[in-house]
Formats: sequence, structure tokens, C-alpha cells
Amino acid sequence: MPDNGMTENRIDKLVFVGLLFLSVALLVVFHGLNTDIPRDNAIYLYSAIEATKGVPPYVSLFDIKTPLTSLYYTPAIFIAEAINVEHLTMARLWSVATTALSCGVLFLILRRLGFSVLVATLAALSLIAIPGFALQTVTGGRPKVLVVLLFLLNW
Repeated sequence: MPDNGMTENRIDKLVFVGLLFLSVALLVVFHGLNTDIPRDNAIYLYSAIEATKGVPPYVSLFDIKTPLTSLYYTPAIFIAEAINVEHLTMARLWSVATTALSCGVLFLILRRLGFSVLVATLAALSLIAIPGFALQTVTGGRPKVLVVLLFLLNW
């Protein structure tokens, strides 16, 4: 007879992976990846493109925000150039992946706090139900998306 703790652990892992895929699918289906890119997001994307060329954030374009905002997309730009994908598309996918990870981490936090699988799943999915957060994610995502993930990982 299997240990109940082991079974719960497996269920949590399966739900975590399922949440990652489901949150990506929901964001892409309901919002798409072809929305207009806001001015600030375009600035962050340009700074990331310049950073991949070796130009530091404040040299490429002065922005009053911290360098993290300019460097947020840099890994996505490296990946886009490696696999020959448009920079904006990869930046949006990068942001969607960050949000999906946030949903998954929120699920794991709530499970550790003792909430049921159903409650933790619904709470995690409610993160992408927030219209402003979801729209920021698919328009290229502001670094606030990363800050949410880092805040959750701090738990």
C-alpha cells in the first residue's frame, strides 16, 4: 500500500506541471500574442536587444527605472537569435513563461500551507484572471511580472 504522503507529492507535481501548461494556454488563447506593445515595454525590449550586443542599460537608452527592467528580456533575445524567432514574439513567450511559473509557485506555496489541491489550483489560476496582469503578460510583459515571481519564490 503506497504512502499517502508520497501519493500527495506525486499529485502536487502533476498539478504543478499541468498548471504551467494550462496557464500558458489560457493566456495565449484568451489574449493572444499579437497585441500592441506599449511604449515602456518597447523601451525594455530595445534595451535588452542592445544588452545582447554588449551595450549597458543606461548607455543604450536612459530610463529612470532600474537596470533589471532593461535586462529582463535579455535571455529571451539570446534564445530568439539562437533559434531565429522574432524578438518581440520571444519576449512575449518569455513573459508568459514567467507568469506560468508564478502560477505554479503560488500553487506549491498554498499546498505547503495546507490548502487542498482544488483551492490551491483555483487560487493559482486566479493570478492570470487579473485582467491587468494577464494583459501585461501578453503585451511583452513588464518586469513586474518577474517581480511577482521573485516575490513568490521568496516564500
